[in-house]
Amino acid sequence: MTFVVLLLALLAERFILDQYQWRQTGWFERYLNTLVSHQYGAWISSRYWGALIILTPLLLVVGMVQGTIDGLAGDAFSFLFAVAVLLYCFGPEDLDTQTADFINAQERGEEENAKLFAQALCQCEPADSAAERVRQVREAVIVQSNQRIFAVILWFLVLGPLGAVLYRFSRQLMRSQQNTEDLPAFNHGIQRLIFILDWLPARAAAFA
Repeated sequence: MTFVVLLLALLAERFILDQYQWRQTGWFERYLNTLVSHQYGAWISSRYWGALIILTPLLLVVGMVQGTIDGLAGDAFSFLFAVAVLLYCFGPEDLDTQTADFINAQERGEEENAKLFAQALCQCEPADSAAERVRQVREAVIVQSNQRIFAVILWFLVLGPLGAVLYRFSRQLMRSQQNTEDLPAFNHGIQRLIFILDWLPARAAAFA
């Protein structure tokens, strides 16, 4: 069943759905804001292991849903739940679209647009040289494909829907906190968690 889940999710990711529109994580941002505004929020967000506390309720919900629907209708509900979770956890942005936008702008000589698209992919300041910018994007596509697709698949294979959710929202949490410099212990804890989660997928992708 796992192979079929992966196949359907990848086909839907590539050909069927406009994924980014329904992968919005505004609800997660609202959850973070509510948690931080709680009387214990400052205490949680100042701890090295605060990320695990923040992610635990979400993982419990996924685990409870999975446990509740297991075996129902001959595992049909579990199958659909796994496809939906995996598809939601890809991305969130569409790597193919972003890469095509960069290539088209580069080929048309639209320097400013090419730099903007390169910056979104590389998550850094793009080079002024067109050749160097292409090299940056080429490397970024490999990194981003691991973060957006391959690592999600690997953790799905290891832990099922729980693994996909753990990886995706660990990254989302780091993205939400990347500009927060007054919480060094919390940010270091998130970075350490991401390092652990990325260690195996990155090496498997490099080996492949």
